[in-house]
Amino acid sequence: MTRPCAAAGLDKHRALRSFTAAFGLTPMRYLASLRVEAAREALATGASCADAAWAAGFSDQAHLTRAFKERLGMTPGFYQRAIAGAEPANALASSPEQVRP
Repeated sequence: MTRPCAAAGLDKHRALRSFTAAFGLTPMRYLASLRVEAAREALATGASCADAAWAAGFSDQAHLTRAFKERLGMTPGFYQRAIAGAEPANALASSPEQVRP
């Protein structure tokens, strides 16, 4: 991170603050969001949860599940079943897998 910061003429702390102000997330949370989105797209095409986790850059399926639930409010398996039409239309509102606030 030092070289990109130096190229931009910023110290690493100022670069972090600037990134967070511009995107509303820290760089690590932004990266995790990109990975969840990549996994979501893989699941939508029929990939298994483990394959989607690996393809998106997560170290294992558990890390994907944790990040997926945090950002989308449901598990990857539930998401995949919901978009496949295996669940009723109102399944998102009544799933026991869904994270409750």
